[in-house]
Amino acid sequence: MLLAVDAGNSRLKCAAFSGDTVVGRRAVRSASCQAPLGAVRLFTDALEGTDPASARIAVASVCPRLNPIIAEAAHALTGRPALFVTHRLRLGLEVAVSQPDRLGADRIANAVAAAALLGAPVIVVDFGTASTLTVVSRDRKLLGGSIAPGIRTSASALAGATGQLPEITDLATGSLPCAIGANTEEAIRSGIVYGTIGMVNELLQRVRAELGEDAPAIATGGNADAVAGQCPGLALVDPDLTFQGIRLIAKNSPDA
Repeated sequence: MLLAVDAGNSRLKCAAFSGDTVVGRRAVRSASCQAPLGAVRLFTDALEGTDPASARIAVASVCPRLNPIIAEAAHALTGRPALFVTHRLRLGLEVAVSQPDRLGADRIANAVAAAALLGAPVIVVDFGTASTLTVVSRDRKLLGGSIAPGIRTSASALAGATGQLPEITDLATGSLPCAIGANTEEAIRSGIVYGTIGMVNELLQRVRAELGEDAPAIATGGNADAVAGQCPGLALVDPDLTFQGIRLIAKNSPDA
């Protein structure tokens, strides 16, 4: 049994795998996890009755505060250290960015999973706290990509930087807003949602031009279902892409 942990800035999520199938999952707000006991409870719930001592825990974290909490919880549950995803593990890809130590573990996991699913070249669009594109070339090099504020992050920043604009929390509802907002709230929804869609469409066009080929693209992340359908350059949406990448990396790094 493998427990894949995706430690993000907004959510701490985990999925229990039997083989390549998710058999249990749980998630909490990252801010609510302040001590190892909270992570232990989350992991135990996700494992759903499986003896934790028989499980292996692998982690993709972009929230440094959570790393020692997760590490202590993993050791308490299994008696073994957790495997943290980094560019130094066996990925089946070459990480070719200029600062590999600063590359997000979630983007590494996404790239590994996308290349396994669709081959290379491939592009991953992650609609999470940040909206990111991660690009793998035909020769299986993770080249980098782009990073922009995510949908909810944009809404929070807009409210925090202005005196009159409210923070809108129901942006990713699955239904698209009117382009012409009849009031302030509708106008914010229009600007952020369609701004994100337009940004992703433009970036996909430019990334493919730089690659020199029409690489397939896959979407993931908490807001993907709300907007990915408006990006014709996306081949499919896989909400478990990061988990699958963590699983594959753990499988390829049995001794790490």
